[in-house]
Amino acid sequence: MSNENTLLFALPLELRELIYKYILLDPSQGPEILQACHDINTEARKFLYQRPIVFRSQAALNDWLEGRPRDVLQDVHELSLELQDVDLTPLLVSDRSADSHGRTRSLRTWELYEEELDRLDQAFTKLPNITTLSIRATSGRQTHLYEDFMAKALHMIASHWPLLRDLALEGNMHAQSLGVINDLRALTAFSFDGFCGTEPAETAALLSRLCLTRMSIVSQPGLLTPTRGQHSNFTSKIQSFDASVLRSVDQLAYLSISERVPSAASSALFFTSEILGSLHSHKTLSTLSLRSSHAPDEDTLDALNEFLKKSISVIRLELDWPHLNPAILYILTSRLKSLWIRAASLSVASDILGALLESREDGGVQKLRKVVLVRDNWDAGFVVESQLEHDDEDANSDLEEEYEDEDSNEFDFAALKTSLNELGIEVAWHTEVQ
Repeated sequence: MSNENTLLFALPLELRELIYKYILLDPSQGPEILQACHDINTEARKFLYQRPIVFRSQAALNDWLEGRPRDVLQDVHELSLELQDVDLTPLLVSDRSADSHGRTRSLRTWELYEEELDRLDQAFTKLPNITTLSIRATSGRQTHLYEDFMAKALHMIASHWPLLRDLALEGNMHAQSLGVINDLRALTAFSFDGFCGTEPAETAALLSRLCLTRMSIVSQPGLLTPTRGQHSNFTSKIQSFDASVLRSVDQLAYLSISERVPSAASSALFFTSEILGSLHSHKTLSTLSLRSSHAPDEDTLDALNEFLKKSISVIRLELDWPHLNPAILYILTSRLKSLWIRAASLSVASDILGALLESREDGGVQKLRKVVLVRDNWDAGFVVESQLEHDDEDANSDLEEEYEDEDSNEFDFAALKTSLNELGIEVAWHTEVQ
C-alpha cells in the first residue's frame, strides 16, 4: 500500500511522531507497528529505543549492545543496570600462556575486575545520551573487591554522562561515597536509601550544590536488620540522610519517603517528626509522598499536620500505610488539589470518600479536584477468605450475609463518588500489581 493511500501519512510528520511515541513508549504495547511498512519503521524506530531499558547484569547489557546500530543507540535515554559481581571461575582454569622468557603468567583476581570495568566503560561509551540512570548493587554481603569495583563503576558516570538529570542508587551502596554526584551539576532528581559511606554533613554539602527538584528515599530494611550466620546483610553504616540534610535541599518540588521498617516494634528512620519538621523551610514543595509498612506514631502525624497547615505550596499528597484511619484526613488543607490514599477495602474507600465529603461540606478541601484510591489487586473489595472451609449448616447463610454487606458497600461507595463528582472532584482507582 502506498503512502498516498493511507490516512496516517496524510497527517503532518509531527502528528505521526506523536502517535508513534504514544504507542512505543508504553511498555504494555508491543513493537508490532514497526512491522507495518518500511516507512513507518524508519520514522518510528527511534521511539522504541526511547523506552527505559533494564538489564539484570552487565553481561546482559553487553549482549544487547552487540550488533546494535550506533544510530539507534543515540536514542536511548533511560538505563537501569544491576551490577553483578565478577565471575572468578577463570581463576580455576590453568593458564598455560607464557611470556617471552617462557614463564607462565598467573592471572590475578583484580585483573578480572579490571577487564570487567573495561567492558563496562566500552558499553557506556556506546550509550552517549543517557539522562536517566539507575544503578543497582547486589544486596547481600559484598567482598572488598566488589565494593572497589562498584566505586570505580560509579565514578565512570560523570565522565560518560555529565549532563545526567536523574540518578537512582539502589541495593547495598552503603560502602560507597556520594562524592560521585559532585560532578553531576545538571542532576535534578536523586534517589537512594539514606545510607552510604558519606557523613550527613558532607551529604548536605554535596546535595546543596545541586539544583535538585525531586528526591526519593527508599529504605531497604533487609540491609539494616542483623541476622545470624556469615551471610548477614547487616550494615553498621550511619544514616547519611537526616533532617539537617533535608533542610539543605530547599528547592524540591517533589519528595518521596518509602519506608519498610522490619517490625512494628522498630523505629522509623525517615518517616519521623524530625524529618517532617525540617520541611518548614521548603517553599517550593508541591508533592509529598509518604509510604510506610507500619502506621506512623502520633508525634509523626502531628508533625505532618503542623507542616501541612503552614505549607503554602503542597498541592498533591500521597498517603500509604496499613490500617490507614480516614479520621486522619483532618490534616488536609484547603490548598490541596490531588490526594492519593491507600484503601484496604471497599468499606474503607467509602469511609475515605465520606470523610472528604463531610470536610467539603464544612468548608474544607475547597480546591480538591482528584482523589485516587490505591489498592492491591483485590476484587472490588470483596474477599471470601475461607469459603471452602465452611462445612456446617450455617455456611450458606453466612455467605449470603457477606454478599449483602458487599452490596451495601458498593451502593454507599457509588453514592459518595457521585456526590463528590457533582462537586467537581474526580474519584479513581489505582491498582498496584504485586
